[in-house]
Amino acid sequence: MRVAVSLEPEVRRGGGLPFGMVCSRWVCDPRYSANARTLYSILVTYSDTQSRDTGRGKPYRKELASQLGTSVSTLDRVLLEMEVAGLVTVERRADPANPKLNDSNLYVLHDAAAWNGTWEDPLPPGMKAADVAKDILEARRQAKREVEGGVTGEATPGVTGEARVASPVTPNVYNPVHNPDRDVVDVRRTTTGSGAAGDAGGCAASGKTKPQKPTLDERQAVEEVWQLLPADLAAAVPRNARGLQDAILDALAVGTPRERTPDQLVTHRVSPRWARHWAAEFEAGHLDKPVGALRAMLERDPLCNDDRCDEHVNVDTGQSCRACERTREDRRPDQGIPQQQSAPRLPDTRPAGGETFTPPPFQPEPAREGAGIGPSAEYQQLRAAQKAGRQSRGRDLTPYMPTT
Repeated sequence: MRVAVSLEPEVRRGGGLPFGMVCSRWVCDPRYSANARTLYSILVTYSDTQSRDTGRGKPYRKELASQLGTSVSTLDRVLLEMEVAGLVTVERRADPANPKLNDSNLYVLHDAAAWNGTWEDPLPPGMKAADVAKDILEARRQAKREVEGGVTGEATPGVTGEARVASPVTPNVYNPVHNPDRDVVDVRRTTTGSGAAGDAGGCAASGKTKPQKPTLDERQAVEEVWQLLPADLAAAVPRNARGLQDAILDALAVGTPRERTPDQLVTHRVSPRWARHWAAEFEAGHLDKPVGALRAMLERDPLCNDDRCDEHVNVDTGQSCRACERTREDRRPDQGIPQQQSAPRLPDTRPAGGETFTPPPFQPEPAREGAGIGPSAEYQQLRAAQKAGRQSRGRDLTPYMPTT
């Protein structure tokens, strides 16, 4: 039988802060989730209960989860977020009668240090505490799976050894006379979720994979890029635009010959393009799609073969790109490249000197005699000659008249 809990949970604050006083700096900080800020306010109501009676009981995890409106597991994640942010320290105590069992927690709030100016913020600017807590939880799960031999390595051996074939399906019987042949069956494909073919059985992974979440270093690099962008561009582009974070990571190209630091990416690629074209579009009010403009500024120029070149400048030395200079020299017309010959020009027939050329006056063609509406006399004579020739060859052009 388990020994009764000997230590009750409590919240300690210190600093001589009056009851109900909260740190507005924490409550208004968007880097902390709404649950974290709400739980901080709830813990304040339980603080220093040794010197006063709140009538609210003790801050057991189940009670805190009920007041927060979440499950106990969600409460634990919120507490981890608050620990990462430096808002609270959770001292997990063991039962003195049975050290293998956990006893109630001791919560120590650090808002008094925030009031007197001795509190240090452990998070960098723009980094959300919930994202850091997720990385910590994922690392713990990964370590646990590796210790227990989970699914992170190869597929675990199955129980049956080989994958089973689905039961045969016989054709439909349309009438009592039509009996299907028992030897002709429709064998379905072997299942892929219960084992592998051959002796190596086990569980096979599904074909669908979830997109990998960016790591903490990648998120910090993206945040540095946002901090270095021109102010007008950063204000016009929403940070939560779909696919924009991936576009920034592709432009950074970490681990490749085209890798850029956030400063190199913005200084040598984004800022020159913004100053040359997009800034004028923004000032004129024509920048209707700022996300697409930022994507275009992040893309690398494919005309230069040098991986360290951006906008004709070497990002490592800050000097002009030699590959771009050679390309410009090759395109010059005075390097022995045959030029396309133009068509010969006609001689100039304009009068020499200061004389002016005066065209002759326009003279309309005189009207012919008998010209007017209807066929001309020549046309009538030609038609008469053609008709006479047909009659001479024995062709009768008179219309057919029936005899009575």
